[in-house]
Amino acid sequence: MTHAHLADAIPCQTHRSYRLDCEQYEGLRIESHGMCQICGFPAEEMPQRKLYIDHAWPGRWAVRGLLCIRCNTQLEGGVAFSSAAAAYLGNAWYVRQCAAFGVPVDGGPEPDARTVVDNFGRRWTRRYGRWHPNIYRARPRPWFALNMTCGPFNLRAVK
Repeated sequence: MTHAHLADAIPCQTHRSYRLDCEQYEGLRIESHGMCQICGFPAEEMPQRKLYIDHAWPGRWAVRGLLCIRCNTQLEGGVAFSSAAAAYLGNAWYVRQCAAFGVPVDGGPEPDARTVVDNFGRRWTRRYGRWHPNIYRARPRPWFALNMTCGPFNLRAVK
């Protein structure tokens, strides 16, 4: 499925695999002005006319921003190769999201709530010390693994 608002026609599946909903991805695109966030190379001049989603560990949810293929490849391992790359790494999108929602990057403590909802509307219910999804055939997870899967700013407690 593709959205008309995504000018580069990236399927939702691509950014969803990085735990980004369409609004978060569109915000990243607007923030980048359609150019690599390190060198400024325009997406329109890329072979596939798109920028690549750059992420750091602890998980795929830790999106730093959008880069051209050259900068994305050079940034492997999270080591800055220029002053622009160092500035980019120091202002990662996921860190700013965690700060905006008041959660630590490492996920923080398990909530008191019995149910949490991720950014795709999936409900996770705590039973027997593990978080069980309302998705057929998905595995229950301990809290740290749920944070690692979704990212701490993509989980909302439901009372």
